[in-house]
Amino acid sequence: MSSPAAWIRVAALAVALSAALSVPAQAQSPQRVGGPCTYQEHPGTATIVSVTALPRTSPEAYQPHRILFTFQAQPMIADPLYAPGKVHEMTLTGGAAPGGKFVEKYGIAQGRKIPAAIRLIRGGTCTPVLFRFQGIDLSDRVGMQGPLP
Repeated sequence: MSSPAAWIRVAALAVALSAALSVPAQAQSPQRVGGPCTYQEHPGTATIVSVTALPRTSPEAYQPHRILFTFQAQPMIADPLYAPGKVHEMTLTGGAAPGGKFVEKYGIAQGRKIPAAIRLIRGGTCTPVLFRFQGIDLSDRVGMQGPLP
């Protein structure tokens, strides 16, 4: 091992082994990402603030809509994840914007009040705040045959 290249390879290997062995114990243990998650549910009323048609991504794509709402818990709750009067966006399961046929099917219109529930995370690393709307299936992809945005 008298050549400089051999010494460089040995030094690089030593540095790599040293780095691998010095990983903190926390990083070596498996991290929990996602579920299972637990939520606490609180009833209330969602009020639709606006329903706006968004541009299509292509001529054959469905017409996405941006639906904004506020939520009022009943009874009132004290929780850092809940902000009375905050405007939220209604999305389908998976995050897509609802289409026009969804808006029609569920009678979603500005000013409509919908019995709903806010779900606040209590365990896990999932979405911290979720909503459930009475009579509205957020997994319903009615009219969404075209490409999703």
